[in-house]
Amino acid sequence: MESFNSFNELFLDVWNNGVFGINATDIIISLIIFLLFYLLRRLIARFILNKLTKLVNRTATQLDDAVIEVLDGPLKFFPVVIGFFIASSYLELSAENQSFMDLLNRSLITIFIFWLLHQLIIPFSFIIKNFESKISKPLVDWTLKGLKILVIVLGSVAILELWGIRVGP
Repeated sequence: MESFNSFNELFLDVWNNGVFGINATDIIISLIIFLLFYLLRRLIARFILNKLTKLVNRTATQLDDAVIEVLDGPLKFFPVVIGFFIASSYLELSAENQSFMDLLNRSLITIFIFWLLHQLIIPFSFIIKNFESKISKPLVDWTLKGLKILVIVLGSVAILELWGIRVGP
């Protein structure tokens, strides 16, 4: 019976003091906030895409249709970024842990931005393909692949710079 009482005291101590000084209740609420946004990501993305599709259907160009098609992935990631931000904002962290959480939030936002830029290269290819009559098709394809690689490299460098890893030199 004494071991059960000591376990009960230990359990309550961990529940109240938790991890990194955050009680378990706040951690659970934060996880529920994040999971809610994660589970609703498709619904949110579909809602935004449907609104954008209604706007795009009013035009006759194919460029805006292509933009809508490539936004599906990044728009599903956007609620995850928002959910993580809100969940991490809910927690009362120490200054050191808060700076780490800020770096994670900045990294997620940077990933979202560069993923969006990477996806927007596909509709941009419609504009570049108009130059196929003036320059060769392999050069156009090489330019598009080069742009995609450039966006990936710049995004990686931006994230590494956020974490204090100097890539520039």
